[in-house]
Amino acid sequence: MKGVNAISAILPDVPQIGVFDTAFHQTMPDYAYLYAVPYELYKKYGVRRYGFHGTSHRYVSKRVCEFLGVQPEGKRIITCHIGNGGSISAIKDGKCMDTSMGLTPLEGLMMVPVAVTSMRGSRNFHHGERGFGCKRGIQSSEQEERCNGYLR
Repeated sequence: MKGVNAISAILPDVPQIGVFDTAFHQTMPDYAYLYAVPYELYKKYGVRRYGFHGTSHRYVSKRVCEFLGVQPEGKRIITCHIGNGGSISAIKDGKCMDTSMGLTPLEGLMMVPVAVTSMRGSRNFHHGERGFGCKRGIQSSEQEERCNGYLR
């Protein structure tokens, strides 16, 4: 919100638009977005797979149908987003059924910025607050911030 407020202060008459990269993936069925963790974590904290690169997957799936001269209904498409990050989505009838990314951008396809951090979830699950960084005096919250920082 700091960015929105800063632009509003400088350019008060310029409209601002927010695009939520995860919105396209909201059509995933529960068996695709729920993790194998207690259901209470989903209900209480929203722990689920959200997916990323949704604007790209939506555009590519629509564009391929235009290119082929077909309607999305009845079509099953696999889209790949390869850029600063990478992900794959399964699309049926124009709706996302599954995606390779989950709760954070650290999950999904192996990407250069994430290669050293892709095991972060397992490491913290297994080691808790005694994660690998603790030998260097780094707390888990700081480790997570560093891992997510690679994607900025």
